[in-house]
Amino acid sequence: MKMLRAGLLGLALFLLATVAGWCQDSVPDLIRALGGLDPVERSGAAAQLGYKGAEALPAIPALLESLANDPDESVRISVVEALGSLGRETGPHQAQVVKALLTTLDDPRPRLKITAALTLDALSSVEAAKASLPRRFELLKSMLGEKDPEVRQLALQGLAYLEHPEAMERVVAFLEDPDLQSTALRAVIDRGDSAARRKAVTVLVAELGSSDADRIRNALPALRAFATYAQPALPQLRQLMQTLGDASLRVDVAMTARAIDPGVDPGPILREALASDEHLASGLSGLAEIEDSQLAAYLPELGKSFEREDTQGAALALISRLGPRAGSLVPAVAGLLKNPDPSVRASAAQVLPSLGSAAAGARAALKETLNDPELAVRITAAQALFQINRDSHEVLDAVKAALATGDPDLRSLATSLLYEIGSMGGGTAVGPIALEELRQGNMEALGVLTSIASPSQLVPLFPALFPKAEPYVKSTMVSYVGSMGHPSMPGANELVALALKDDSVDVRLQAVQTYFQFNRQASEVLPIVQASLTAPEAMNRHTGLSIAELIGPEARTLLPDVIRVASEDPDGDVQASAIGVLWRMTRDVETVGPIVVSRVRAGNLGALEPLYEFPVETLAARLTDKDLQDLADRLQRLLGPVDDPIVYVRSRHFANLSTLLAAAGKRSQHVLPWLEKAKNDPDPEIRKAAEQAARQIRQAK
Repeated sequence: MKMLRAGLLGLALFLLATVAGWCQDSVPDLIRALGGLDPVERSGAAAQLGYKGAEALPAIPALLESLANDPDESVRISVVEALGSLGRETGPHQAQVVKALLTTLDDPRPRLKITAALTLDALSSVEAAKASLPRRFELLKSMLGEKDPEVRQLALQGLAYLEHPEAMERVVAFLEDPDLQSTALRAVIDRGDSAARRKAVTVLVAELGSSDADRIRNALPALRAFATYAQPALPQLRQLMQTLGDASLRVDVAMTARAIDPGVDPGPILREALASDEHLASGLSGLAEIEDSQLAAYLPELGKSFEREDTQGAALALISRLGPRAGSLVPAVAGLLKNPDPSVRASAAQVLPSLGSAAAGARAALKETLNDPELAVRITAAQALFQINRDSHEVLDAVKAALATGDPDLRSLATSLLYEIGSMGGGTAVGPIALEELRQGNMEALGVLTSIASPSQLVPLFPALFPKAEPYVKSTMVSYVGSMGHPSMPGANELVALALKDDSVDVRLQAVQTYFQFNRQASEVLPIVQASLTAPEAMNRHTGLSIAELIGPEARTLLPDVIRVASEDPDGDVQASAIGVLWRMTRDVETVGPIVVSRVRAGNLGALEPLYEFPVETLAARLTDKDLQDLADRLQRLLGPVDDPIVYVRSRHFANLSTLLAAAGKRSQHVLPWLEKAKNDPDPEIRKAAEQAARQIRQAK
């Protein structure tokens, strides 16, 4: 069992080690960059601040200063978008952000105004932003008359995303405008209700009747996007499949018809295109949409496509999907190992192992390719040869050559092959190579070694490697020691001691977990956990909460800190986590209940996520009638148009809201109409939650 754990952990560590985290500048650095000379750098700094979320809230004054005074419009637009992102974080700063954005609606620059109008729509949980909806609608509507076509396009896009009852009607009116048709179509595809989609399909069917091939071709992607709504276009599409003279366009039409109705057979049209030198590429493009089970019928045509340089890549991609069923094409694929294009040679080598036992016939060609002038081709051929023959001795020279280069991509590919060889029983052959790579600082080799070496061989190496490793590698080392090591193992305690003092909060928190596993002593590490609850990164605060819960009763000294995070943390998700941890640590409704109510009143629906653990009736009793009305309004907004994308967060918020409202019994009767509407929602989870809540409210005494 321990060997299995080591193997799985080795795979996880290898995958982690091959994906280096990209690091951004700190918030203070980005604030300074907002005042730099280069507008591109200022714009980039604003964008990064927006991505940082709650961590960047201290930057709001600097962003507001840039919004008011920066001379470059593109910088101001980036600032508006950043303020919109930060404004979604609950807190007193929201009113300040909304006020600045409302002022921006009066700016003379149209693109900036449009961006501000849309950003305010995303902040509709703030009353002032919500109240500005009529003003923003009129603003965007008036800008549809601007002379600048780009401004008109942006205004139309903005209307589509505005939560105004007349917005989509305005968008639909431009479906027949030649300058804005594509923008209107995209908006209806993304946001349109059933009526808007049906209108768009009517316009597209008219386009199919045009004698202009480009107009027909441009209508096809939108028809695909409308899916079942596009059924009225099928008669016209079937007619075009018979009458169009352009074979490539016929392929596009046939595949569009098939996307709308899977019963449409594009086979004859595809074969006609595949038989034509002129239209072969279009035929292959159509084949890319065919299910794997039907693709084998086109093997002869796929073999022919290797004869042309411009179709070899597409053919290889299709053959890789067929696997062993395409074994008869091994000679043709192996022939591409001599292609003048190194990317084709590498692709051919990559595809060969997928063709099953027949790929053994390509072994000689692959061995010859180990001498390819391009090292990238050699290492790809080495990987293919090992997958076919399972003989590591044939490929290790290519692996060593790739590792000796300074190219990080080649070294990564070679290390991946080392891992594959080691996991298939070749540890004796690759172990010394991987060990030397680890000593040379190639931390990806750590994943290789965890699959073939014992902890007693690896852990003593870690303390010396630790200081020069990246933070994510340090965390990997400490995690490995915690999972596979023991405090008496040489190097284990030394590594944990180093990690507890590391500059990275992530590394320190990982060290706390390992230390606690080794010693079950909380007193030494509680200060680190406490400090993590005020760390700039939300993920660190999440982790600190989890560790506090893991430590158990000894962590009760941190209860004031957990209460503060649950009540005041700028990140709504962290608040929700803290509420759950606080409940599990105390089971005290008098402590947790008021915090949940206050967070929900502040707009954080995530605070309801631990609801299933609470005595929900007790919580509902704390809600005023105004609270219940506000919750009903939020539940109504979650429903949205029936064509909206179905997302997990939406269904979870709806389920939590409906559960809490139902627990209030007869006091929530005003929500019954919305629950009835929700019974027709496309999301089954929402339908189920609505039925349960409606039943509970009706049965309440």
